[in-house]
Amino acid sequence: MTREQNLKTRAEQLARHEEKKKFAADWIAAHGTPEQQVRQSAGVLPIEEAIDAMTDFAFGPFVDRPRYVPDGVSRIQEVLKCRLLAGGETTVTAADVAVSSTNAETMTAAQWAAINEFRAVLPDATVVLRIHSVSWKKDRSIAVPCFGVLVTQRFGPFTLRREFEDSRRPEP
Repeated sequence: MTREQNLKTRAEQLARHEEKKKFAADWIAAHGTPEQQVRQSAGVLPIEEAIDAMTDFAFGPFVDRPRYVPDGVSRIQEVLKCRLLAGGETTVTAADVAVSSTNAETMTAAQWAAINEFRAVLPDATVVLRIHSVSWKKDRSIAVPCFGVLVTQRFGPFTLRREFEDSRRPEP
């Protein structure tokens, strides 16, 4: 890339960032808490907090649905506890666990229904079932599939994402 191309790309990035800052400030002025509005007016409200507030708003119809929690360590610990003989205590740490995530290619009827529930409420959103394969690094045959429903949607210049727990939790 030439210097001119780099400068043009950087100028475009800065313009997008300014657009996002303005959108967030306008949104906080209209929808934020009084305390957020005061901090925004003073120029000290972190944009991350504004994005969190917009995300809560955008996914408001699903406030009662549990969020996906990346709890692979406890899930592997649970499997080991069930598989090991009495007295065979093993402690699992985050360093002992590997996680790989992909979009599901097949779904149960319940998972399909959950996906379509999200699509019905947020028709412009992208909704996918995610499989998080959590395995124990010491023995890769010890693995737990974890499912989440990832919902992504545009909100002004932002792309917001939130992952929800799939109601089906596999047994250890």
